[in-house]
Amino acid sequence: MVTDLLVYAASIGNTLFMTYKSLSELKTFLGTNNTLFRAIFETIDELNLIDALEWSKTSGALEGQFKLLLGGKSVDEILKFLSTKLNASWIPASGIPRQLEMSGIILRLYIDSSYGGPSIHINVDGLFFEIRLH
Repeated sequence: MVTDLLVYAASIGNTLFMTYKSLSELKTFLGTNNTLFRAIFETIDELNLIDALEWSKTSGALEGQFKLLLGGKSVDEILKFLSTKLNASWIPASGIPRQLEMSGIILRLYIDSSYGGPSIHINVDGLFFEIRLH
């Protein structure tokens, strides 16, 4: 039983470390764009998905991407929270693809053919990254 508890505690510690690392990478990647960082962080936090976030450091096709495990939440929930935090609207309001634009930031929801699921492609003044929604 003690061994099980230690393994469980180590697992939680590793999850917290990986989450912190992912958020730290996002903050570094976005640089001075605190509005977008805060909107993404608060959306993920309010939907209780903090421990479901993973940053890909792999070079190549996955570089500069997040993987977010939805854990029973819907893509529409993510999009609604995000648009509310950014005080902007998705065009069109439903379906895929759709896009949200505000002061140098473009978010585009589409189906990523590399894994067949929805992704949010984010362009901040020419810097690109992606959040894959699983």
